[in-house]
Amino acid sequence: MGKNYSRIIFILQLAFTLFFGAIIVHVFLYMNEKVGLSSSFFILFLPKTLVLVCALFPHFLIKIRHKSHTQDGEILPLLFLAMTIECFSLIPDYYMETGILLLDPVLCNTLIRFSFITCPLMFLITGLIYQGISVSKTGYYTLVAVIAAFLLSYAAPHSSSPASAINSFGSVWDSYFNIASILISVLAILTFVLSIINEKVQQTIKRSISFILMIIGNWGIFAPTSLVATIILASFFIIGVVMMIVTNKDAF
Repeated sequence: MGKNYSRIIFILQLAFTLFFGAIIVHVFLYMNEKVGLSSSFFILFLPKTLVLVCALFPHFLIKIRHKSHTQDGEILPLLFLAMTIECFSLIPDYYMETGILLLDPVLCNTLIRFSFITCPLMFLITGLIYQGISVSKTGYYTLVAVIAAFLLSYAAPHSSSPASAINSFGSVWDSYFNIASILISVLAILTFVLSIINEKVQQTIKRSISFILMIIGNWGIFAPTSLVATIILASFFIIGVVMMIVTNKDAF
């Protein structure tokens, strides 16, 4: 990945992190002043703060240590950016809590669909790299996958009601995207499981385990069911990120 593209990706991620971080801070202040912090804040908003931090910190390490030329460095910045833009799902929650609509509902729904497909795709491409796919080809595959994901996200019918359109996975078509996201995540997990089975290098095995934990944790954070489940799965995500950094010395 060229230095200019790498710099653009990092700047985009930093900008999105600040944007979503400002949303979380405002919700915290708003809820604390109006009604007090409820469980919804700890289920919907706080875990996404962890995602923003856990995605930005390792990307920052790559930048300051100039390791973006390594095998992991080629795909990890895109993965971190994809993890960050999943936080577009904060916007409907922000609207429900404050009544403030930050984006056009159709655009918001498109971005949520796009992000929920793109992040599993980045995990899958990462897993394919560990299966031996040529790193030089990942740029082409990634570009095709991202363009296809965005076009499908935009082209699929949206609800004509603004209130419905802004709700992530609120329609039949959004359910299809949800299913696709789960299936891609499962495929990504399977690629890392194959790496664990076939590889004899301990670093690769630990690295594959870390990505599996991140995928499971990421899914739990963005598809919350309860506070307890969110805490457990968010812990998986954090453990996975820490393992990735500790065991992936070539990239960090």
